[in-house]
This record gives sequence, structure tokens and C-alpha cells, in this order.
Amino acid sequence: MRYPDGALKNLTAAAGYGSSDPAGFQGANAIAVRDPAVAWDGTKALFSMVVGAPTQQYQVATYYWQLYEITGLGASQTPVIKQVPNQPTGFNNHSPIYGTDERILFVSDRPRSGERHLYPQLDEYELSPVNTGLWSLNPASGDLFQLDHSPSGDFTPSIDSYGRVIFTRWDHLQRDQEADADADDLATGQPLTYGTFNYADESAGAAYQLNQRAESFPEPRPSRTDLLAGTNLEGHTLNFFSPWQMNEDGTDAETLNHIGRQELGVYAERSFNDDPNLSYLPAAAFRAYMAQRGLALAVSRNVTIRDNADRQQPFNLRVPGGAQTIGAPGKIYDVAAMQFFQADQLRGAGLYDGSSTPRPGRRVLAQPLHDPAAQRFNAAQPGPVPGSVTVAADGSMAAFVPARRATTWQLTDGAGVPVVRERIWLTFQPGEVRVCASCHGLNNQSQAGGMEPVNTPAALVQLLQDWKAATGGGAIAARVYLPLLRR
Repeated sequence: MRYPDGALKNLTAAAGYGSSDPAGFQGANAIAVRDPAVAWDGTKALFSMVVGAPTQQYQVATYYWQLYEITGLGASQTPVIKQVPNQPTGFNNHSPIYGTDERILFVSDRPRSGERHLYPQLDEYELSPVNTGLWSLNPASGDLFQLDHSPSGDFTPSIDSYGRVIFTRWDHLQRDQEADADADDLATGQPLTYGTFNYADESAGAAYQLNQRAESFPEPRPSRTDLLAGTNLEGHTLNFFSPWQMNEDGTDAETLNHIGRQELGVYAERSFNDDPNLSYLPAAAFRAYMAQRGLALAVSRNVTIRDNADRQQPFNLRVPGGAQTIGAPGKIYDVAAMQFFQADQLRGAGLYDGSSTPRPGRRVLAQPLHDPAAQRFNAAQPGPVPGSVTVAADGSMAAFVPARRATTWQLTDGAGVPVVRERIWLTFQPGEVRVCASCHGLNNQSQAGGMEPVNTPAALVQLLQDWKAATGGGAIAARVYLPLLRR
């Protein structure tokens, strides 16, 4: 702390933390400090600290970053440091900030469900340990929930003058490159480089599926020429850090000001290689029902409409016998279903040749939506499109999705062939309803020169009618969706 008269004070040392001896082992007195954040009134601050260190050479021990709060910052005061109560123990918690409601927001590597066998979460890049995203804690009550489940990590949260939580997220939604390398090894008869495999499910006792490392989403990486052969796919890679925003309760999570990849100029090849239009160009009670079951609702008015600057994926889209939006002469793509995927931690690693013990932790894999509560009322597309909902004739879509678990999706035709894919993960909060006019929204106009759709989404009406009939919601449904449609 530097005071107005220029005096400096080492706050942690003044509070009795750390060692004054700079030489030799510091042992239990050793500390490291990071990420200080001052409270709104300037009388206290949050920070992350790890305490302790080995006492002799070659000794190995495990230490975790934990959240602390310091008070007594005045020049004549003695600082007092206390560990934040009720935070997750046995995990790394850091980058804390004060919310506006006495809660603390922070980054942690605690697994989404808190189950130790899923620790650590392994990133989508190199199967390295990574934080699981943003969390919210009420230190007094211990109420803890996840704001954003990030498969490859969230970083540096802050709150702006409008009360938005701003943070950076690593988006790397592509197939596992380590598993691809192992597949190459198998094809050439070489020992596995990474020893990747799939667990049968997320449970602690799940079986190792040693010869199974299949992924269903997204499309193969360019290096997998064996999987791309005979298709019209370019191959997909994605790896970027982008600014995100959300409310303090985790709702309305989106890229900052809802910008898209074409506006950021992030590399991504066109999705199909046989369509000249595509190019690489940076161009109520109802809520309580959902909240109690850990569900959210995703709605779109017309999925055939896209921003006119988005030319990376098909935009001449048609619902067979229904809505269509044509942006240029050429190939037209039929879309019949929106297929949702949930982030399941299934990918393990470390079973090299002759090894029987895998590495700790699991990587997220995109799996077709299989949450029973979410699927109960979803209007599933008939045929081979698991985890999907039917796109209504007006182009609308409505689906229940699991809350506080990363999800993503893709538009497919009636046979389940992908047409337009989402490229990022999104986390919904329990009871949250997200109504999008169209895919990614329009900056100025649609691909056909039109404006955002204002139709009453038929898919939402049908879903609410089904929900009402099954749950006895009565007139609640009308009170729910009509206000939504005025947003």
C-alpha cells in the first residue's frame, strides 16, 4: 500500500504472513499472493493466496490458492487478514471480485458438480488442468453456484459501471487433437502418444472404453483426412480468447455486446467446400418449474435468418415446406432440427501401452443432449438426430436445456446432417429464458436484406402447450410466453 505521503506498507507482512528472511527455505510461513481487488468503499480488499512450501529439497507437496480478505488499510492501522469462509476447499480459487450484493465472484478449478473424481478438468487444447469457470459465493451462508461452466477456462473477471460482469473466456470448441494423434498411432501400428480413451459416463466407477475415443461434435479437424474423405466438409479448428459479459447471477451470458466471430476476425474456415456463397470472412411459475429442475429455456424466432456479414457457414436456409431466407443465388440448405449437446467430462488420458492407471481428471466432450428433465417436453426431431428439437414451419425453435452445464448446438437437416454449427459453449442459469430473434442477432440487416423477425415463435407456443397439459400449468403458459415475445 502506498499512502499519500509516499510511505509504503507491506500489508501481508504487517498482518503476520510470510517470512522476513529472504534466504533459505521458508516452509509453512511461505506465501504467494495474486489478484487483489478493492471493495467499493475502499476499506477492504480481496485477494488470492497460497500458504506453505516444502521444507527441504526435492520434497513435493500440494497447496491450493484460497480467497482471503484484508481490512485495516489505514496508515495507522494494523492490517487483519482472514480466509473467506465457505469457499471450496481442496481446489484453487482466485481472481475474486466484490459483487454488488455481498457476494464474491471468483474463478475456481472446482469441478462443475464438485465430485473429486472429475478433478481436474482438462482443457480442450492439450488435456492440461484448467479452471472450470466463474463461481458466485455468499460467504455468510455458504451458498455457492457456478455462473459460467467453461470447458477451457475463464479469466480476469471485473464489474463495469453498468453492473455487467466482464471476463475473458478461452473458446476452443474443436475435436481433441490428442485423440486424433492417438488415432494416427493406431492406424500406423505405433504406440499411443497420449493414451486417450473415453469413460462410459461421468460416474466415479465408469468403465474405461479403451478402444473408444469417438466424438460426434463438431466436425473433424483438417488433419483428419480419413474422416473428411467423401464429405463436403472443410475441417474445423477454433482457438481464441474473447471478451464476455453476463449479469451477476449468471444470466444473459454472451460475447461482449453480442459480437460474433466475423466481427472479431478470428480464423475459421468455411464449413462446406462446395458452396461458393461461403467464404472465410471476418465479417413465472414457469421459471420456478425450470429452476427447481435445473433447466433453462432457449428460444429462437427464425433460425433461417443470419447476420449479413456471416459468410462462414450456410445462409441460404430453408425449413422444408416452411420459412426460408435466401441471401444469394446458389445452393439452398434444408434445416429440420436443432441438435443440442451437453458438456460431459468423459475423456481421460494416460493409459499408455502397458499402463493401467489413467491420469487424474477428465476433459469435456460434447455429447448429444441426454438430460432427462430437459428432454421431457422437447419436441424431438423424428429420426437419427439425438438430443434435438424440431424446427417449426415458421423457422422457430424452443428447447429446454440443462442449467449450469456448458451446452452448444447445431442446425441439421432431417437426416441429422449438420448444416450450421455453433462454435462456442454457453452456460444457462436455472429458470433462465433466452429469446433470440435469429442466430447471433443482426447488426444491421439479414443475409436477405431484411430486419430481425418479429413472429410469435410457433415452437415456443407448442412447447408451452405441452408443458401446460402435462403439469397443469393452466393459464400460466399464456402469461409466460406473451411477455417474452415483447422483448
